Amino acid sequence: MNTSHINSVLSTPSIGLFTCIELFEIIGIQDKKAFNIFTLAIAQEVKCEQATDEKITPKFIQLKKDKSLQFGIFRSVLSIGDFIDKIKYLENNQWQNNQGKPLLCGQLRYIPSVYVPALE
Repeated sequence: MNTSHINSVLSTPSIGLFTCIELFEIIGIQDKKAFNIFTLAIAQEVKCEQATDEKITPKFIQLKKDKSLQFGIFRSVLSIGDFIDKIKYLENNQWQNNQGKPLLCGQLRYIPSVYVPALE
């Protein structure tokens, strides 16, 4: 998979007039190396005033069975342009955290687009 499909979905007005991306990332650390466990990007039509970063887990969580592994959950809101810039790294399997430091990541797996109606 490459990022061209993501670009086409975000730029097609027939699906929605997306203004920002809410990004949830589960980041692991093992042997002082950070790696991406899971990322969920949600395109939204809400007003995107300013990019935000938030730690959902204030401290990294350490497993009882494996003390060498820690993970944390992060949330950020990005403009469409900032998100497109960030996902360009995925084509080379190079993801970066919000501070621009490299994260190890595996192959992208495509999941078909799903329409989710807005809550009323």
